[in-house]
Amino acid sequence: MALLGPSRAAVFPALAPGIAALMAWPVLGHVPQASEWLGLGIVMAGLVITVRPGR
Repeated sequence: MALLGPSRAAVFPALAPGIAALMAWPVLGHVPQASEWLGLGIVMAGLVITVRPGR
């Protein structure tokens, strides 16, 4: 947290649902539907935008 700062470190708990969804594929055999892929893409795009260094 000291290296990232509190605002960037606070973003990482938002990764938990996406990681859980992706882990369900190999562990449980649950293949994500198109709507789930879309949701994961939107969340990941938001996280990338948030973590990017400012201009």
